[in-house]
Amino acid sequence: MFTRDTRKFARLGQVIALLLERPFTKAELARRLGVSRATAGRWIGDLDGLEIPVSSDDEKRFWIDRESYEMPLLLNINECMAIHLAMRLLALCTDRHNPNAASAVRKIAYAIGKIAPLFEQNLLASAAILDEDWRNRDAGYSEVLLVLTSAWAQNLQVSLTYEKSVGSSRTYIFEPYLLEPYAAGKSAYVMGRIVKPEFGERTFNLSRIRHVEILTKKYILPTDFNVRVSMQQAWGIWYGKGKEVEVVLKFSPQVAQRVKETIWHFSQRCEDLDNGELLWRVTVAETLEMQNWVRGWGRDVMVLEPIELREKLAAEFRQLAQMYEN
Repeated sequence: MFTRDTRKFARLGQVIALLLERPFTKAELARRLGVSRATAGRWIGDLDGLEIPVSSDDEKRFWIDRESYEMPLLLNINECMAIHLAMRLLALCTDRHNPNAASAVRKIAYAIGKIAPLFEQNLLASAAILDEDWRNRDAGYSEVLLVLTSAWAQNLQVSLTYEKSVGSSRTYIFEPYLLEPYAAGKSAYVMGRIVKPEFGERTFNLSRIRHVEILTKKYILPTDFNVRVSMQQAWGIWYGKGKEVEVVLKFSPQVAQRVKETIWHFSQRCEDLDNGELLWRVTVAETLEMQNWVRGWGRDVMVLEPIELREKLAAEFRQLAQMYEN
């Protein structure tokens, strides 16, 4: 049986959901909830008492600031551990200072401290690593990340200026579909669609975005955009709708077992050869991102396909040999 307090709590939840959606006047909120204007006003006041960041303007509209609103979240110890491991990985894979990541870890640490003191200590240590002085405190990068996060959360287009090379930049109207970290580049990327000056899907490195501002026009995520499928096609963060490429590599016996121990890509297929070598295949959207990984195996790997990749790396190795011979 629902008590009066239980019903009120449910109603306040509805008010929060509506004010997160868009601004409402007391009259509009009352009509939406089927209550009197006075009741709607009283509920808005109750939110202030709960320290929920309600804002208003001269037109007497009310809304909740999404960036300041702290969402209630229930986590068990194992879920906290998953977040802890993710943040540790973030700390190792990026050189950027991320105060929001450190703050999130500290909140989890303080919440779990009473039931797992040692866990709290480890989480606080992870937060301290994310805040270390050596990290790149790039205010421009942090601002770009904050603006894109806000636009992404609200499905709003942005105007961004991207520096493709030193001294060469261009401004685009862009719809952000996904923000994704990339360990190899120690940065994050935004994936989405350019709508001006041309039209098409694009991935931008946040480190090269020189200016970004949110526009008022909303966008709808295309029905054919599937995050899971798109990311599976990529070796790292670059994806596309073009023809996929099959990469075939042959690894020496010295590294064959090590290669098989890791799933480098969801599409990989391994075939043991009689002489101990390993035939390894993947299908990716493009090969540029994986080239450094292939180079890292040195003489223990040979590119069999595609021929363009084989010839490119062969030419590089010949140039490298000449450089060391001189």
